[in-house]
Amino acid sequence: MPVNLPAGFGPDITSVEFDQRDNVWVGSKTGLARIDGLTGEIEVFTGDNSGLVEDNVFNLYFHETSGDLYVATRQGLS
Repeated sequence: MPVNLPAGFGPDITSVEFDQRDNVWVGSKTGLARIDGLTGEIEVFTGDNSGLVEDNVFNLYFHETSGDLYVATRQGLS
């Protein structure tokens, strides 16, 4: 199913991860997006509106036991 990402997000997708609630987490050079697994709504996180240490996300890892999402950037983990 095609997904239209919000204006200003991407276009280079660097990582995709899925959590236990069927949400899709998408990393890009311009931040992090969460696509809600139930509604399809998209929320975008950047250094300006969240705890991301920088917007250039190069890898994501979802830890199934703890439920934590690790966001890797050149400036460190969020």
